[in-house]
Amino acid sequence: MPAKVTSESVQKPKRIYKLKLAAEIINRNTAVYFKALRNNAGLTMRELAPKLGIPHSMISKFEKHQRTLKFGEFHQYCVALGKDPDAVFAAINALPDDYCDMIAAQKAEAKAKAKAAQTKKKVVK
Repeated sequence: MPAKVTSESVQKPKRIYKLKLAAEIINRNTAVYFKALRNNAGLTMRELAPKLGIPHSMISKFEKHQRTLKFGEFHQYCVALGKDPDAVFAAINALPDDYCDMIAAQKAEAKAKAKAAQTKKKVVK
């Protein structure tokens, strides 16, 4: 006898997908936000790594969205950067869902402008 299809069994995959998508957005925004905090503090990955007690490659993977932070690592990261974890958490949650994409677009635009300026210099010479 086939299993009954209920409204709950149909809705579950949709909810799981939405939760995974929300988690992915939060992870991406967290990575971009922490990278900005690190850059604003004037620290390289190699300089930050000993403060966190992890290899710099783990910081790189996190900032490239290849790894997520555990709760304890989130706290360590905040402390190493001299930030209050609660304030950082609130700031990340206040970011728009497309924050990561907005930052990427700004970087691409700046890169295109720099390339155009460089090309213009070559033409002038």
